[in-house]
Amino acid sequence: MSKVEALLHFTVVLAATLGIGVEPEVALVLSTIALLPDIDVFFGLHRMYTHSALLMLLAGGPTTAILSFFGLGRLGLMGLSLALSHPLIDSFGGYTLLLWPALRKPLRFDFSLKLIGRSPLEVSSEGGGRTKDEIQNPDHLEGPLVTGRGVIISILILVPPILKILIA
Repeated sequence: MSKVEALLHFTVVLAATLGIGVEPEVALVLSTIALLPDIDVFFGLHRMYTHSALLMLLAGGPTTAILSFFGLGRLGLMGLSLALSHPLIDSFGGYTLLLWPALRKPLRFDFSLKLIGRSPLEVSSEGGGRTKDEIQNPDHLEGPLVTGRGVIISILILVPPILKILIA
């Protein structure tokens, strides 16, 4: 099972925010914020509670409403969207408690380009909850922060928005 590296979380949010016209300095800050759900790795609970999209929506909805009251609703929606990108991306790389506490089983999405004979997107859930291998110790990270493959993917993702900035 592949693991999603931190660089890709950063890159996807950076490309998306640059793509919608966010200033590069702000996009860099937002991309860094998108890494926050991984704070749980320091508590030995990676891809668990801080990766729950339901908890993010429960916290993000009222926060966005409060920010809207002060004229910052767009910022709240953007923050909520980038926060949700993190567990969704992780769900393609391994089991994640995406719908906790409503669904206490971790989910994993498997996307395949083999369209003949099977669905291109499959959702699976572990029967017995998180396996011992899935629960991380606080003294190490799940995988590398950066890999050669991640650098190549990141470059390919970032070329269009960077070219758009340079040409404009």
